[in-house]
Amino acid sequence: MSRPAALLIGDYRQTLTVARALAAHGMRVVLGQVTGRRSQTRHSRHVAETWAHPPIGDGFLEPFLAALERYRPAVVFPVGDVEISWLAGHRDRLPDLAVAAADPSITAECQDKTALMHRAAALGIPHAPFRLVANGTELAAAAEWVGLPCFVKPHDPLLRIFGAKGIRIDTLSELQQSFAEWPAGHERLIVQRYDHGPRHNVYFAANRGELIGAVEVSILRTDRLDGTGLAVDGEAVPATPGLSEDTALLVRDLDYTGVGCTQFLVAADGSRSFLELNPRLGANYVVAHAAGLDLASIAVDLAMGRDVAAPRLRTGIRYAWTLGDLEGLKDAVRRKEVTASGVTRWLGAMIRTAWHADVHVTWRLSDPIPSLVMACRSLLGPVVRRLAPGNLRRRLRPSG
Repeated sequence: MSRPAALLIGDYRQTLTVARALAAHGMRVVLGQVTGRRSQTRHSRHVAETWAHPPIGDGFLEPFLAALERYRPAVVFPVGDVEISWLAGHRDRLPDLAVAAADPSITAECQDKTALMHRAAALGIPHAPFRLVANGTELAAAAEWVGLPCFVKPHDPLLRIFGAKGIRIDTLSELQQSFAEWPAGHERLIVQRYDHGPRHNVYFAANRGELIGAVEVSILRTDRLDGTGLAVDGEAVPATPGLSEDTALLVRDLDYTGVGCTQFLVAADGSRSFLELNPRLGANYVVAHAAGLDLASIAVDLAMGRDVAAPRLRTGIRYAWTLGDLEGLKDAVRRKEVTASGVTRWLGAMIRTAWHADVHVTWRLSDPIPSLVMACRSLLGPVVRRLAPGNLRRRLRPSG
């Protein structure tokens, strides 16, 4: 008897963990891959087949309907915000199918960061003051109102600000320099006071507003020196007072079914500040999986109407994202943010993290090819580009 198919849409680093988990869950993994784009997940031995498709957008509906007819998946698994948003916006034009994501109305509110923050405030969940702004004048006024340092981030979760998820601002002169021009494509931005303390992610699964399980992860380092950016080192820790309770409050108030991740900043005195609830799997959720919370399989079971038992969870599991660590160092060197001794300290921390990690975000000895492919692209890509015929001709062309 053939295994039921799971159609994965969205190729991110967490997609690799999803593919591995669902294959172990007895499913045949079909990976959607944007035509012409490189993919690391397709090299996994747990991917049975790949499906080439156009980018998510206006031209995606017909190819997607054709894929549903061809593969007849038992479940569709949208991995990232773009894919989740597209499916949520097209449910009325799709056949009845199991989708491993929260209800579209819940997805829409969670992705509206200000609406979610107002809901959190109504529930008494602590958060830093924030304002929504639409131009440079409002931005400067909001920064003074919330106080410095502050954090400026997109209102639309599908966008980036100057290539980043958000920008920390410490002074008004830094604000003027960073936002000399309003970032293209953004109608509004969120300005929020930057509360100090490590970021804590609470990965959770819920059914009809009740938590099934939650794993809290403390972020120990990111790929940016100021602590913003993408996490490269973290550990599953015992629950911090208030974080699981706040997550449970939001889940119950939203009548949430599915998986997701709440984020908080936790100060040294234990005070907490709610940041957001992402209605998807976090990029480094592999640590929650290693701690006993198989979010990918739970998401599929919930989508298919199966009962899900509360899992047995562990703490003390540490993870590393070594390639992201290295890319962060390269970016810091390019921006001249680190000295030679700073590079040495960064490399030392990266090596210690990789050595002591219980699990790696992409690397797995039993499935090594995806990580090796990504490492080769990262390390050899610049060399290959320099040796490309067009670049060589430009370098060898006589000047004058």
